[in-house]
Amino acid sequence: MFRTLLILWLAPIVLLGIWGGLAANDMHFGYQFFSRAFFDHIMQIYGNLLGIDPQIIPGMVVKAVIFDSAVIIPLLIAFRMRARWWPQAKAKIGSFIAAAKPASRRSIPAE
Repeated sequence: MFRTLLILWLAPIVLLGIWGGLAANDMHFGYQFFSRAFFDHIMQIYGNLLGIDPQIIPGMVVKAVIFDSAVIIPLLIAFRMRARWWPQAKAKIGSFIAAAKPASRRSIPAE
């Protein structure tokens, strides 16, 4: 499951990075898809749909990738190290729940 999450997270980042890098340097290898003109046209469409300046979209994408990475990487680390922390966390949660349960009616002193 986690491997699938990583693939679904990393694949678009890699493809977008390759496309943006090739388009920025106008290295299209004969394909219109990789050209700078096509990249600018797509950013213009996104800018019109979002109602923002197309020039700030690549910066917004970089910020989103940084945020996603800041969420996914700690999850990856926690998933890999769960054998160490999960038993302790489970015991603490169990003791917290046990302490939070209300006392039974028999233990309440009668007035």
